[in-house]
Amino acid sequence: MYTAAALAATNPVLFAGEVVYESDTSRHKIGDGVKAWNALPYAGGGILRAIFPPNE
Repeated sequence: MYTAAALAATNPVLFAGEVVYESDTSRHKIGDGVKAWNALPYAGGGILRAIFPPNE
């Protein structure tokens, strides 16, 4: 499990199509094989939030 802080600190480059979730925020990013974590936008929204609501 990766927290938002851990991912921001390590700033990994995700493989193209790789999906990584932040365990503490339920937000996720999808890799493009080029940009590091901090440069990628968050993905998803409606459907994933409905299925996996954020922890409160």
